Amino acid sequence: MGECDTSITSDAIRLHRLVREIAVARRKGKVRSQLRRALTAAMAAIYPDDGFRNPASWPRCALLTPHLLATCESETADAAASAECADLLNRAGMYVHGRSLYAEARPLYERSLAIREEALGPEHPDTATSLNNLALLLRDQGDHKGARPLAERALAIREKMLGPEHADTAMTLHILALLPHDKGDLQGARPLYERALAIREYVLGPDHPDTAWSLNHLALLLQEEGRFAEARALGERALAIREKVLGHAHPHTAASLNTLANLLRDQGDYEGARPIYEHALAIREKVLGPQHRYTATSVYNLAVLLADQGNLAKARPLFERALAIREEALGHDHRDTATVRQRLLLLPDRE
Repeated sequence: MGECDTSITSDAIRLHRLVREIAVARRKGKVRSQLRRALTAAMAAIYPDDGFRNPASWPRCALLTPHLLATCESETADAAASAECADLLNRAGMYVHGRSLYAEARPLYERSLAIREEALGPEHPDTATSLNNLALLLRDQGDHKGARPLAERALAIREKMLGPEHADTAMTLHILALLPHDKGDLQGARPLYERALAIREYVLGPDHPDTAWSLNHLALLLQEEGRFAEARALGERALAIREKVLGHAHPHTAASLNTLANLLRDQGDYEGARPIYEHALAIREKVLGPQHRYTATSVYNLAVLLADQGNLAKARPLFERALAIREEALGHDHRDTATVRQRLLLLPDRE
């Protein structure tokens, strides 16, 4: 009887200790989970959501991104916390994408997409946002074959869940227009640009920055078709919107200046184009930095102008600078890198 009591008491003590250990572990896990949710919510409140388009937010993004990645480092069974982390990873991806750091942006977008598909479902509007952003990134990297099915899937979701005239639907239409436009298929790009523009004018208004984005790309398309008067009207309208809404020193304003300079150059007005190119370059160097992809575009365009004028001594170092930036930002095999390399090869050995 006494031995039996001792055995029961001993087992009870061991059982109670095990229960206590489990309880402590659960409390610690619960505390960790609560802390993570609190950190995620705090990060969501302070991390910028406009890093792709707004360089003014980049210093804050640079400061917070390591903390964001640490906060969202591990997976969680909490669907709401997972969705919030997916949003933060998408924001971080937009920031590094905007800085043309494509290799860094891709895993952030891909992880955001995977979490959203798991936590929210394959047809959720946020899933479409991740698809949309990844498609744009792949396009920027020159992977049009990979970009198209992602953009088409994003469009199908947005048309179904948000409607055919939603601003987000217009965004995906614009990305789908870029793909044929990049390859010279102007007829394939035009209806997509025009539909996106019509939605944006109706939903966002005639003076919205996204409306200006559509106007500027339509101006580029018309320029390639040789319809310079129509292109200039759209380009000037886009520039006016951007100067008014974004300011005279914004990178998108520089993009519109670049478009107008291209028009003048193609019409033979080199003297009119040169100061506009130089102004766009100055904006991009100051705001985006000297090694940004779009800075390289301005350097390249100015080099083309100087070469067309016969000023090869000044054109050559600009071509070389544009090539170095594009090789670093886009890689040796990107279409834009190859364009600069080809122009350099065509320059005579002696000026």
